[in-house]
Amino acid sequence: MTERFPRVAELNAVFKERFPFFRDSVARGHAEFGDQWAARFEESLLRMFSGAGSLHMAAEGYAEFALDALRLQKVFDRTGTYANRSFAEVAAAIYHDEDYMERLYLPGILLSSFLWPHHYKQFLFFEEAFVAPIEATDLRGFYDVGVGTGFYSRRLVQVSGMRGTGFDISRHSQAFAQRQVDAYGGEGRYGVELRDILADPPPPSRCLISVEVLEHLEDPLAYLGALRRMLAGDGARGFITAAVNAPNADHIYLYRHADEVAAHLIGAGFTVERQLSILAYPPMKACVPVPEIAAFVVT
Repeated sequence: MTERFPRVAELNAVFKERFPFFRDSVARGHAEFGDQWAARFEESLLRMFSGAGSLHMAAEGYAEFALDALRLQKVFDRTGTYANRSFAEVAAAIYHDEDYMERLYLPGILLSSFLWPHHYKQFLFFEEAFVAPIEATDLRGFYDVGVGTGFYSRRLVQVSGMRGTGFDISRHSQAFAQRQVDAYGGEGRYGVELRDILADPPPPSRCLISVEVLEHLEDPLAYLGALRRMLAGDGARGFITAAVNAPNADHIYLYRHADEVAAHLIGAGFTVERQLSILAYPPMKACVPVPEIAAFVVT
């Protein structure tokens, strides 16, 4: 791996030296997903963390992000609930906090897209069930609502002729997502707006994605209603996901089963065309819930 994927190997070395809890993360990912995974991870690390010391900082951010998630999971296993916080409190403490977002949250989420197998499997499902069919249509514009790191936007912009607009409330996500999409050749074909789509909805689009936003909200059904109004036109398609039984510092709404997410989608007026749910790891006890992702292709 060292010769073929030097940045991945460097990240692996940082984990082994400084964060031994994650010393096997890279090897497990490579063993499960092969060289294509490693090549994609290598490219992402090169494009996003090329500056001196930036890869080490990203490793530190990921380690803190992942360990915090594990601590919260232990509390959740005992209580069965998320911390009772409002969206306004979460936004102030996380989304608008420059240090938290740029040092920990955004690098952590980007690395987790490769290092957490259920996250990478969701991305592969996105490519197979959503991106590939779109490439065979005339859809060449999209919205990404709640852009996060821009990981899914940058994949869509790689479709020939595709243009997109992202929406988020965090200027830190705005900058990070824009940087990622630009780094993958999307400069001039993509932009991120600071916009609350419930208060200020944009015109409808025929293509829309929203990845792991629902659990961050107090009222995800209202948000889904807004997304439904944003998706219109012949052949319109959406890709919407949510985290289930997955406590994070900014998760508010607790979905206990993927079927609850599907029910919300249908209640908002979507038709579910395809869906996938993946556990983060095998359950250790029948009565203890396991973090899960639920992904849906909708019309």
